[in-house]
Amino acid sequence: MTQGSPRTATNQPRYVPQKSRLHAARTITPNPHGHGTPSALVFRTSPGNIGSRRHPYTHAVIRFPNKPVLEYHVGIYVAGQSDVPHECDVAVLYQTEAQTCRQNPGILPRYHKVLLGPECKFYTVNVKLALGRAFLGLVADISYRYGERYFVMNTSSDSVAKLLAKHKRKPGHDLIPNQAGEVTKLRSSFRDVFDSFKIRG
Repeated sequence: MTQGSPRTATNQPRYVPQKSRLHAARTITPNPHGHGTPSALVFRTSPGNIGSRRHPYTHAVIRFPNKPVLEYHVGIYVAGQSDVPHECDVAVLYQTEAQTCRQNPGILPRYHKVLLGPECKFYTVNVKLALGRAFLGLVADISYRYGERYFVMNTSSDSVAKLLAKHKRKPGHDLIPNQAGEVTKLRSSFRDVFDSFKIRG
């Protein structure tokens, strides 16, 4: 499993962590070893192991009062029901699972410890149906009844939307800054996942 050169940024990650802050969560961004705050944020440009120390990859810690601590990661591998590794473009998982994997670099997070897992596609043309089919195959191996898996794209595709709707999967489309309505709907769906997590405890 190889990883590309890291991508750095000086702004805080704002997508899932931002939404959690709106619902009584506290979000921090520690350095890779869990001590202090990094001066720059480093993200993977290709999938890799959560326990990799090749670069000081950034993750966020999400804390809801009196609930298990969560972590937000970009571009990590997750072990499916078949024990086959699958890439998660975005993953919100239990911190205890992440810590176990960091302490044992050969171990991948287990699918049922991933609360939120959007599959993200960025294309200049409409997304092909084959990608929707591939997503259904992925979901079949990493589904979890208390979590959600999403197919998120910056463009639209009627065929992909129909396919996912038939299989009761949640697509997000036209996810670009000037489409505030679509962004709000996706965030609302994420909020529902966090709300359900808080109820279960």
